[in-house]
Amino acid sequence: NIQIVVALWGWLSPKFEAFENWRTPQDRKESQVLKDFVVLGMVYYYPFMYLAFFEEHEHALAELRTNLVMTFLVQLVTVVGQIAVGVFLRSWRQNRERKQFMSASGGSDTHRVVDVEEQNQRQPWEGDSSYYLNLMIQLGLATMFAPAQPMILVIALATNMIQIRLLAWKLTYFSQRPALTQQEGIGPWQTIMMYLSCMSAVTSIALCIFTLGVFEEVKTLELASQMPKSWVFVIGEHGMLLFVAFVGSLIPKVSKYDFRVLEQHKHTRHALLHHSYQAVDRWKVGKLIKCQPDDVLVSPGQMRSPATSGLWQILQGISEST
Repeated sequence: NIQIVVALWGWLSPKFEAFENWRTPQDRKESQVLKDFVVLGMVYYYPFMYLAFFEEHEHALAELRTNLVMTFLVQLVTVVGQIAVGVFLRSWRQNRERKQFMSASGGSDTHRVVDVEEQNQRQPWEGDSSYYLNLMIQLGLATMFAPAQPMILVIALATNMIQIRLLAWKLTYFSQRPALTQQEGIGPWQTIMMYLSCMSAVTSIALCIFTLGVFEEVKTLELASQMPKSWVFVIGEHGMLLFVAFVGSLIPKVSKYDFRVLEQHKHTRHALLHHSYQAVDRWKVGKLIKCQPDDVLVSPGQMRSPATSGLWQILQGISEST
């Protein structure tokens, strides 16, 4: 049923998108990503939520654990099947073209496929949204329902490591080169990951208290025996959300290496714009200036590494030669 709904939404989503008019392609992509995740997230997560909190028969928890494992395995088998079908279709097309060439040339088998023709025969680049979507769905399943099946984290790691290598091989040998587009970070997926973290914190506490019977085990404590489950849930999920926020605050938004690169770009731009060197050929500058990863341009014409000092003299020499 899930795969049927996913295929149906894949057919309806482009039709809904045709009625929208976004200012930039990036805005359109972000809107499409949010709609896809909301719809498919509900489709994937609802059966597991129902088994975890609303199904009352005694085998509900065992069924939940089995379905979690099967979801990851089915996803891995699906990726392998898609790649196998792609390999078969590519080989079939190449053999058909070779036979057509041989019949047209009188049996000569001298046809060689050049790089441009080979790229044209590959599958068009469909974007990274589908890959991110599958990863986010699996991330939500692994983090929200890990208390019910702790081994799902190991299974998720193993299956995703295999999928990463398979998808990398597919993109290298069976997809056309992607078109260059500008994007800041991973776009809306960063926001989706933040909301998934909060949902996982709440769902994990709810599973421990209402489904797994952890509350009954700690009820021997005098304080816990006087509190209803709902109060324990509210206190627990608030504490978990605070912990998630605390861990998130420890992670820097920009890494140290990226910060050094951005600072170097900022000061280089300042040197070019404010000292009348707008006509400098930037390709020549990139070829002449050999910057190390730890080099930081602290002022126009001066770098912390002695190996790259004298930037200003290089720019001046290029300007005079042009």
